Amino acid sequence: MKAKSYISVFLAAVLAVLCITSVSAAVGNDAISPLWLYTNTAMCDIGFNGTEGTVAINVIGTSAVTRITATVEFYYKNWLGVWVEDDQGWEYDVNSTRLKVTENFDAKSGREYKAVLNATVYSGSSSETVSDTGTGECP
Repeated sequence: MKAKSYISVFLAAVLAVLCITSVSAAVGNDAISPLWLYTNTAMCDIGFNGTEGTVAINVIGTSAVTRITATVEFYYKNWLGVWVEDDQGWEYDVNSTRLKVTENFDAKSGREYKAVLNATVYSGSSSETVSDTGTGECP
């Protein structure tokens, strides 16, 4: 009788390990990656050199891409901690597989800035929208 219970416990343990392994393999690292059809990269970043700030935009499409349009909304955080949209913002429209630009702005030391990229990547008559946000605090 003891041999049957040991075998039952052993088989239950083997099944549990197999189930956990299957679930772990199914989740993988790709579960959180953005899946785009026409876009390889969509990046918006903010950097500083003293009080000179730079917004860097990089949108790279696949070889099937015919056009990229984009807007960048620009914000700063006020003394209450509220994001305020700045009058400064940028718009782009290129007939290319790549949009790569940098824009400079005057920054105030200790102030936090945010740039929000919204781009539409076209492949013929099809398109997809991609976005990214960059933030940074001026030293």
